[in-house]
Amino acid sequence: MIPDALRGRRIGTYLFNIIVGWAMQWPDAMVNSIHLSEVDAYESNRLRRNRFYEQFGLRFDYSDDSCRRGDSRPMSARELNQVTAWAQNITVKPVPAQLANLAYDNFRLRQEVAARERAITDLRHQSERQWQHPIWTALVTLWAKHSHAVALAAAAAAIVLEAMREMRHG
Repeated sequence: MIPDALRGRRIGTYLFNIIVGWAMQWPDAMVNSIHLSEVDAYESNRLRRNRFYEQFGLRFDYSDDSCRRGDSRPMSARELNQVTAWAQNITVKPVPAQLANLAYDNFRLRQEVAARERAITDLRHQSERQWQHPIWTALVTLWAKHSHAVALAAAAAAIVLEAMREMRHG
């Protein structure tokens, strides 16, 4: 019942471990028998399926030599084992804290989207102004790219004009 993309990620181990922990609260309680069907014992899954249940302490009487079908032996809950292998793949987070993190991420992403939408609007208006006033846009662009050269030329012209004025008067 688990999609192939999620198999092997220890989700089943995590969930079954919760069940085992719950059952172990009553150590003298008898564990109901688990039936392993040959339907879900296809070759690539059979050994893995059997190891899955056996890691929790369940022992099976198999009705065939290939261990495709069988029933777990009677046992008390105290004989079960809890397994922590799931912790290699799964991090348990408290629901309220995780919801707060998700809410914050959602808020931050909405702020980022709004800022980007404002930037797009500003760029669209700037582009429209440039198309409406191409000569002014060209002059502003030239000034932005060459203002230092214009300022240098103006300063040089002022120096030359001042020198020429002094030569005439002096």
